[in-house]
Amino acid sequence: MRNWIIALAGVWGMLGVSSQVGATPLFAGGSTPPDGLPETGTILMSPGPVTTFQAIATNKITGSFQETVFTEAAGSVFGAGTLDFVYQVTITKGDIGRLTADNFGPYLTDVSIFPTATGFAVGTIPPLTADRTSDGDVVGFNFAKPPLTVPPAPAYTTFVMIIRTNATTYAMNDGNVIDGSVFAANPAFGPAGGPHAPTPEPSTLVLLGGLAFGLGGMQIRRLKHA
Repeated sequence: MRNWIIALAGVWGMLGVSSQVGATPLFAGGSTPPDGLPETGTILMSPGPVTTFQAIATNKITGSFQETVFTEAAGSVFGAGTLDFVYQVTITKGDIGRLTADNFGPYLTDVSIFPTATGFAVGTIPPLTADRTSDGDVVGFNFAKPPLTVPPAPAYTTFVMIIRTNATTYAMNDGNVIDGSVFAANPAFGPAGGPHAPTPEPSTLVLLGGLAFGLGGMQIRRLKHA
């Protein structure tokens, strides 16, 4: 009996990670190309539009860093009320090799890129991959070196980079624009509080019910033949 309960719990966990078609979950220690799902949430309006816009000014990188927090509706990857953290960088001098954000340790994450989102410019430079540190804390997006412009433009804007989470609250953390050894740190919002437990949709409950029935039947047959 213990084995089929473990199997059912495992399937429940997988279904809770990402129910939206095309979603790309990113687990601790993992790396993946982001999917192309657009941001469909609404800008979090309490206590005001949650947006940061910071100037990047180091000796090798200049430009701007923007982030907005969106709240999701029912039917989204992690369910109603969960938060998406959306980033975009414009570079006017130097390159971007990587963008990172932190404090994602206890949360489920899903990564997407898209040319734009509400309140953002239209970007032309997509990151190629996204990854997450082994402790789950840091999520990063990685760009080609040099960026995918031929020849490199004097200024360019990235695609928006979307980290969907099962968080429902946020706090100030860090967002970092990295070019090799050059590191530009920016204040950025990140998840806070306890993770949200997704509520399965009706179709998911039907699937789980069928699976439980099937596994239970297998267990009964084993007992009869024991």
